[in-house]
Amino acid sequence: MKFASSSNVDVKKKIIIFFIISLFIFIIDASNKKYFQPVRAVINDSVIYSINTVKLPFLFIADSSKSFFNLFQKDENSLKLDQFEGLKDKVEDLENKNLVLEKRIQYFQDIVREEKYNFPSQLAKTIIFKENIFNNMFVVNKGSLDGVKVGDPVIKNNVLVGKIIEANFKSSKAILLTNINSRVPVRIGSMKYNAILNGHESEKNNLKLTFLPKEYSFVGGEIIYTTSIDGIMPEGLIIGEIKLDKNKKFYIQPFYEVNKLDLVSIINLKKN
Repeated sequence: MKFASSSNVDVKKKIIIFFIISLFIFIIDASNKKYFQPVRAVINDSVIYSINTVKLPFLFIADSSKSFFNLFQKDENSLKLDQFEGLKDKVEDLENKNLVLEKRIQYFQDIVREEKYNFPSQLAKTIIFKENIFNNMFVVNKGSLDGVKVGDPVIKNNVLVGKIIEANFKSSKAILLTNINSRVPVRIGSMKYNAILNGHESEKNNLKLTFLPKEYSFVGGEIIYTTSIDGIMPEGLIIGEIKLDKNKKFYIQPFYEVNKLDLVSIINLKKN
């Protein structure tokens, strides 16, 4: 007659407990019930910051190795080159800001006869970034405890880059404009065409305009802004401009750069 060893019993108990916990987490994550939302937010925050913490030692080792080898490779000229590149980035950033402000001032003068282009916002750091043709999303280190809400626009240097789709307590998930699930009502150029800006994986720069009027016509250079027609997005956030290819087919050139989204700002919209 054989008896189960205590070690085997312990292993079976751990497997059963793990299965029950996993099932519980899956049910919470899949449910839209309001009373599950606080628990789901805590779980999401824990997972996000755990992943980020696990990555830190590897990033530290990679940065340390790079710095070590750079000690033997850098000379006076390379240091000057780095300083030049840093100044170049700053100049480009200032030029971009100046362009945005000029376009938005012109926009408000033409549309609402005002020059307002400041929105209440808060700075956030991107802690996870995932980019592919179907799922351009990122996670920031601000959440509902910081006043972040679902639907809040995310901007970089006053240029719209995406919006919040999920707010946990101390982290939030956002999608880029290029995400296939992104839909933003926009107004275009001096003709003030209304349309919907969609993320689209097969289009150049992964952006597409739908619901354009039949009589639309672009010459290139028309600026694209958000419109508050849906009551969600604020009026006049700049997005990009219309470009024409060699076949005179238009495409959208966004004003933000994906590789510079380590720090973003979240516009805190007032919800009634």
